[in-house]
Amino acid sequence: MAGAAVQGDSLMLKQVELIFKSEGMPDANWQTTKPILQNRYAILQQADKTTEELQKELYADVTKNMPPEQLKDMNTVQQLFSQINSMLTPWYLHFMRYDPTQDLKRIQCPVLALNGEKDIQVDATMNLKAIQQRIGENGNKNVTIKAYPKLNHLFQACERGKLEEYAQLEETISPEVLKDMMEWILK
Repeated sequence: MAGAAVQGDSLMLKQVELIFKSEGMPDANWQTTKPILQNRYAILQQADKTTEELQKELYADVTKNMPPEQLKDMNTVQQLFSQINSMLTPWYLHFMRYDPTQDLKRIQCPVLALNGEKDIQVDATMNLKAIQQRIGENGNKNVTIKAYPKLNHLFQACERGKLEEYAQLEETISPEVLKDMMEWILK
């Protein structure tokens, strides 16, 4: 259910793009932000570096385009270090570096992969395609893939898929998803 099937950095890049679109931001904003994120994510991929080395590189990357007066503000500097340090937690580094390709290729059992088409956290098209392709590479033909129009990451009917909608929606999970899961298990 809304499973990630691509490396964490690719997943996050697509997630930020979808969030920009869901917020109605101009494509030019995304085109400006994308290379910045790609560079930061590339820094995080350097598994041979210490946390301190990564912290220094990220700080230099984040601050290189900031106005000097902003860097004099201690609150700004503290916020930057807080943001950078959150990217350097063991979990986040593992998530950004983990590529599920080899694990997916080893799956021999039947698979049901579901995604909401309005999911802005785990893009349905990118991840369902990767699941189908990678599991199929080992000869496993027992793979059922389904994308649900108008459903978000939590499989709730929604307008735009925005994170803020989750708590506002009364539906916990679409009855159609539950029905499909039940039928798949019983067959």
